[in-house]
Amino acid sequence: MPKRSKRMQVFQEADTVFVVTHSQGTPVSAMLLERLLELGIIDASRQRVAMLAMAGVSHGPSPYLKDNLVICYIVSEAAHQLFELMGPSSYQSQQYVAALSTILHKGVRLICAGPWVDEVVPLYSAILQGISHPNVYRAVYIDVPHYADDFLTNLIAFALCFYNMDIYDQHLPSNIS
Repeated sequence: MPKRSKRMQVFQEADTVFVVTHSQGTPVSAMLLERLLELGIIDASRQRVAMLAMAGVSHGPSPYLKDNLVICYIVSEAAHQLFELMGPSSYQSQQYVAALSTILHKGVRLICAGPWVDEVVPLYSAILQGISHPNVYRAVYIDVPHYADDFLTNLIAFALCFYNMDIYDQHLPSNIS
């Protein structure tokens, strides 16, 4: 691993910076990317910067998990903080939204890929339904065993096309999730 000054130089000289994140790493990665932009280590005005968020808990995990006995008594405090993302007035949620606002307004492209079948992260959370910005692109990942060329699959694909064109769809993914 290169020394710190060398790592900063690698970031600064890069033509493209691509951050890949998953699940609870999504809010953390957005805040880290915000910090790198603020410090000038990454410059979105001269570099192509993108973040791929796969199954990101942008609006928290599935609400039914909050009352799960295992979650309530066994899982760590860090896992409990994920549920704070469900409340728009919580500290974690406000920090995450502020970081997203900063990175999107600085030109970072954000790709949100939501899983078709996930027991922890609902589709509406993974695709960042609550944020509307031209730099946010949404997609759904459907594993082969779960793929069916049926009405529901096509409806989700159609709804995400609407989201990507910034056309309001009455929050269809949250109603289907």
